[in-house]
Amino acid sequence: MTTRRKSPALETALRSASAFWKFVIDPSTSYLDRMAAAYQGGGLIPASQLVRLWKASAEFEVLPTGVNPSPCAFIANAWAARSLEAWLMRKKRCVYLACQTKPETRNVVGYEVRLPETAIDYPLDVESRNGTPWLWQMARALGTLQANVQKYYAHPDRYAQMAEVALRWRPEDFYERQVRARALGQGPRNATWVRALMKLALDDDASTFAASLPSPAMFLYAYGNDSLHLQELMHVAHIAVIQQASNWRTAAGSAAQLAEMKKRTPGGTNLSWFGWGPLRSATSIMAIAQWAMKPSPALYP
Repeated sequence: MTTRRKSPALETALRSASAFWKFVIDPSTSYLDRMAAAYQGGGLIPASQLVRLWKASAEFEVLPTGVNPSPCAFIANAWAARSLEAWLMRKKRCVYLACQTKPETRNVVGYEVRLPETAIDYPLDVESRNGTPWLWQMARALGTLQANVQKYYAHPDRYAQMAEVALRWRPEDFYERQVRARALGQGPRNATWVRALMKLALDDDASTFAASLPSPAMFLYAYGNDSLHLQELMHVAHIAVIQQASNWRTAAGSAAQLAEMKKRTPGGTNLSWFGWGPLRSATSIMAIAQWAMKPSPALYP
C-alpha cells in the first residue's frame, strides 16, 4: 500500500531533498503519507545529509513513543521488559520505550515535544494508526527510511561516497555508533566495502565505546557464493585489524572470523557453515598468536 501510494502532498515532497525531509518530520503529515515517503524516498537523502538522518534514527531508538509494543513481542520472550507480567501490568506501569513516569519536554528534530507519560495499545489497523502519537509514527518511518537509504547507498557506484561521510563522522554515543556500523555493513561486497569496515573496526577500537560495542569486523564474513578473491581480501583485513587492535573485543571479533576461514568439514573439501573456502595461508594464525602474546594494560595492570 505505502510503496505505491500517491497523494498531492507526497508527490510534492518527493521532488526535492529539502521538501522530503520536512514532509517526513512534519507532525501534520498523515501516517500513510509519512510511511509512503519513507518507502519511496530512499534515494532522496544526499550524502551531505546522511549524518542528520543517522542522528535522528539513533535518537528515536531510545525515545518513548506513547505506544505499547505489539502483543506478539510479549509471547515467550525471555527479556523482562517484554515478559507476560510486563504486558499484564502495562496500564499501571510503563513498558520500556512506551512511556516514562518523569515529565520531560525535549527538542526532537526541531520540534518541542513532551515525552509521553502514558501509552496506548498497539494499533492494529490503518485507521487507528493515523491517530497514533507523532513519536511512534516517526520511529517507524525513520526505521523504514534508514533501511531504504542503506539499500540505495549499498550500490557500488554510491557506497564510497556514503562510506567517506560515515568514517569522517565521530558519533557521540552508543546508538549513533550502532547506526553508523549498520549503514557501512550493508555494502557492495567489494574491496571498497572491506576497506571501509576495516577502518571502522579500528576507529571503534580506538574509541571509548570499544568495551561495549561488538567489533564491526564481524560484518566481514563470506557467503557461499562470494568469490575467493573477496574472501582473501577479508582475510587480509582481519589480519590488519588484529595487528593494530588494542582492545580485546576488536581482536576477538576478527579472530573468530579467521578461525572460521580455516575450518574444514570432516570431508575436508566442503565449505564451512559460514561459507568460507579453505585458505592455504597460516599468516592469520601467526597474527592471532602475536596479539595474544602482546602485553595489554587492560589485562596486566
